[in-house]
Amino acid sequence: EDVHLLSYTEDGKGKAVDDKEAKKQKLRDEMNKLKSQLETAQEKKKATKEEVDGLKEQKNTLQCEVDSMRQITDKDILIADLWSVILSLETEAEGAGLSTLENVSKDLEEQMGRMREIVGPVLAGAGNPMLEEFSKTFQKTLDEMRMRMREDAKLLEASKTHRQILKDSLLTAVKALEAQ
Repeated sequence: EDVHLLSYTEDGKGKAVDDKEAKKQKLRDEMNKLKSQLETAQEKKKATKEEVDGLKEQKNTLQCEVDSMRQITDKDILIADLWSVILSLETEAEGAGLSTLENVSKDLEEQMGRMREIVGPVLAGAGNPMLEEFSKTFQKTLDEMRMRMREDAKLLEASKTHRQILKDSLLTAVKALEAQ
């Protein structure tokens, strides 16, 4: 649950350790300030008992916060980094790169179909041997393009599957770490 408190730089690297030290120092400074206020109040004996009790309560609250900051361990930082990787895998899987390839494949498929509809009958019905040869070559080229697109689609699907497997493995690892 503490993981979401950790922040990340734009390149995804955790800066939780720096933040943790900065927060600890800030809490220490505040605690020292409260201690000096408490000592001043006690020395001058001008502070009422309620003021002293209020300052002691603030000091105890700050001490609890410092103690909780000490509990952020390397394990917590590792868990946060793993979550960052999982989120980036999720983002990439849904990202523009993969969907663009799918869209290009669909567009090419549609264009090939239109070309076949327009050019096919003209070339096939002409009866000219040169046109018939061109028609066969054209058909062969279209078939090769279609085959390449199918191979690309298979690679794309395999890439998605591998990303999902990696993401699932990382999720299992994170959950195991969190459970410890």
